[in-house]
Amino acid sequence: MFHYGHISGFSLQQEEEKKMRDLAVFPPMLLDERQKKLRFVSRNGLLDDPKAINEETLSKSHYWTEMEQEIFREKYLQRPKNFGYISSALHNKVSCCRVCY
Repeated sequence: MFHYGHISGFSLQQEEEKKMRDLAVFPPMLLDERQKKLRFVSRNGLLDDPKAINEETLSKSHYWTEMEQEIFREKYLQRPKNFGYISSALHNKVSCCRVCY
């Protein structure tokens, strides 16, 4: 290791880093104190009572009429396991019930 007087190469590097930190210019904060306290609250997609909505949806789609069963079989035979295609013909059923059937 090179020695320059009483300062080693490692110490020179530390001194250079300290000088650079001292010379660095820090930009002002983008938000003032009032703006920092503001928060964005999204109510997008908020459901008032998701449990009731889920129960209502499942109760409507739990029972299958003969016609719905026939439509499901017909669409399934046309495009097996393409549940997006099958769903397009069954408007009163939720996806999980279509898949479970």
